[in-house]
Amino acid sequence: MKTRFMLICSACLLTAHTVLGSGLTLKVSSGIKTARIGKRIDLTLKMTGSVITNIVDAPPGAEVENRGERAFCYNVSFAPKTEGACTFGPYSLSLNGQSVTSEAVTIHVLPKWNGETGTFFRIDRDKIILGEDIELVAETWGQNRKGFSGVRVSMKIANPTNDYECTWGPTFNSLVVSRPTTNAYGRQIYDRQTWLIKPKKVGTFSITKDMFEPLPEGVEFSDLYVTVSQEK
Repeated sequence: MKTRFMLICSACLLTAHTVLGSGLTLKVSSGIKTARIGKRIDLTLKMTGSVITNIVDAPPGAEVENRGERAFCYNVSFAPKTEGACTFGPYSLSLNGQSVTSEAVTIHVLPKWNGETGTFFRIDRDKIILGEDIELVAETWGQNRKGFSGVRVSMKIANPTNDYECTWGPTFNSLVVSRPTTNAYGRQIYDRQTWLIKPKKVGTFSITKDMFEPLPEGVEFSDLYVTVSQEK
C-alpha cells in the first residue's frame, strides 16, 4: 500500500537567491511504527531551513521577538483498511521554485482486534541494530463494560542501569457506542500507549516488569526480548 501527494507553496517575500541557498529539507514522520486496521495514523510533513525565518518581517514600529521554529508543518491522518506494510511517501514540496523531496516512512498495519479484552503488550520487532528504537505498545481493549474508561500504564522515569533510553510516544483512545440493547449500551473501548526504547549495547535486551511503575490491577506483563546487533 503506498500513498503519494504533492504540496505546492510560494513565499513572495523571498528572492530566488535566498531560496537556493536556504538548505531546505523535507521530512515525513510518524510517532508510531505499527497500527491496527482502522486505527488512525498521524503523519507530519515538516519543511525546515534557515530561509523560513525570514518569511515574516516586522512591520514599522514593531520588533520580532520570537520567530518560532524554522519550519512549515503539515499534519494529515490516515485510517488503514488492509494489513501489511503501508508506505507513505516520498513527498515533494516546492518553495519559490526550489523543490525538496522527503524520504518514505513505513507503518506496519496489524490485523483487526480479535475480540479478546484486556491489556496486551507488544514490540514492533525482536531484532534491531544498535542505535535503532524498539516500539513498545500497550493496547487495552474493553467491550460491554459499563463505566470502563481505559487503563493507564506508566514506565519508570529512573533508569538505574542506564542501558537504554526511553521516549514517550503518542497515546490514542476511542469509544464506540452501539445502539442500546435491553440491558446496556454496547461499548468497544480502545486505548493505546506507545514508548520508543533505544538499547545502548549489543546483546540480548530484556524489557521487564521492573521497568514499569506498579501495573494497574488485572494487568499482567511477560518479559520481552530483543537481539541487538552491532552495525556493520
